[in-house]
Amino acid sequence: MRKTPYVRLRYPWASDVVSAADVQSMGADIDSALVQTATMGANFSRFASVAVQRLAVQSITKATVTAISFDTVALNNGANSPLSNGGWFSNSTPTRLTAPTACVVLATGYGGLNLGSALGANGTVETLVALNGATAAPNVQGSKWAPLSAATGQQWASCISMWKLAAGDFLELKMYWTGTPAGPINTDNVIAPTLTLMMVALPTVA
Repeated sequence: MRKTPYVRLRYPWASDVVSAADVQSMGADIDSALVQTATMGANFSRFASVAVQRLAVQSITKATVTAISFDTVALNNGANSPLSNGGWFSNSTPTRLTAPTACVVLATGYGGLNLGSALGANGTVETLVALNGATAAPNVQGSKWAPLSAATGQQWASCISMWKLAAGDFLELKMYWTGTPAGPINTDNVIAPTLTLMMVALPTVA
């Protein structure tokens, strides 16, 4: 009997003399693989997600990387997930989404500023996701948007990144802007700063 390279299913080779026991072995391997697949599917359906927002405006100082303090929780189902066994957000640390267990997450962040005056030719708006309070790469990932020099009103940037977290690691959404105005400038409450995390893997398979 040969074995497939990954799932290791036993199967008869061309020159093998197949017995009833061989067929039973192959059937048992297939059953085992189906059970493993069903278990993986059930576990994936229980991966935790969290989504938080800042609906009230927050003042962002010019040329200062600023963590967003969240005031609204749209989703925080970690306590209901057997793979997390704990929530991600706490009112006592409103800038943080803290991993209750080791995992890999897909992070999506976006945020807008409401420009009362134009940023000018060299103005930028940045939205960043930061690991454990970092302010620079590689533990900060995000995107930069340079509005038209005369643009005012809503200007926003978004980013997506993946992080391997240990239990207790935290991610923050941070915003940054620079340009001609002295500032500060408020976050937009229509395109509200939002950070979402979705567990996509555990370290054993990451």
